[in-house]
Amino acid sequence: MPRPLDDGDELRAGQLIIATGVRDVLPDIDGVEFDQEALDTLAAVGIPLIDEQVSAVEVTEDAISGLRLADGRTVPVEAVGVSSGMRANLDGLEALGLETETNPQGTFLRADDTGHTNVPGVWGTGNVMDPDLQLSECISHGARVAVTINNGLIFGDAEAALAATRKSV
Repeated sequence: MPRPLDDGDELRAGQLIIATGVRDVLPDIDGVEFDQEALDTLAAVGIPLIDEQVSAVEVTEDAISGLRLADGRTVPVEAVGVSSGMRANLDGLEALGLETETNPQGTFLRADDTGHTNVPGVWGTGNVMDPDLQLSECISHGARVAVTINNGLIFGDAEAALAATRKSV
């Protein structure tokens, strides 16, 4: 079945594998918001939370040494951590009607372990559907999805041929 693309062109394929990966989604850093449990956890391990706007990261001898706050104070630090999310690279594929799911890590293509999506003939593989997969696991999963598709094509052809011979008898 042809599917229109965003630019008006149509894509025709018996099977389509989406292995487009993910991209980081960085937070808007006007200030990072923490829930109370996170605040309690930070306090319990001795990590202070300073609820002020950061205007600059101070670096001394190629190492982070402090955070300059908007009020002019500098707070010494040894490290700065910012959590990012991820988003599946699905731009341009909206017309396919693929389902996504969002979890604390980000938004990803919804597919089962074999790569089946909600759209027949469209498969997902790698971290576009599972953010926990590392590169080698993405490659392995892609190979498994390809084998699944290949087996389906081979056995589908064999079943069609068998049905055709039974009709002619």
